[in-house]
Amino acid sequence: MAAVQTDGLAGAMRLSAQCMDEVRAGQQSAHYCLGLESASMMLLRKTVPATLDATTLDWFEGEAMTNRVLTYCYTHLALKGDMQCLTLMGIAKAAVAPLLAE
Repeated sequence: MAAVQTDGLAGAMRLSAQCMDEVRAGQQSAHYCLGLESASMMLLRKTVPATLDATTLDWFEGEAMTNRVLTYCYTHLALKGDMQCLTLMGIAKAAVAPLLAE
């Protein structure tokens, strides 16, 4: 959360890319990465789009983010349905929301 709060969405993008690689290598929990994606979504809503560069905007574009989240849910957590994935995203959002409010 410190990197996201300090570097904003650019930091979140960097951590998000790193997170997927670490999950694939078995070095990070997909739950952690879902929390990071949730924090990114909340931060994106608070950010004026004109202040972001094209690469950052593309990374957090709806379809790109959805694909990452679904990869965590279905591939790495072996969930069987969208509702299970949405439930985990809700839990992740509830966990990181207080940290972003600070």
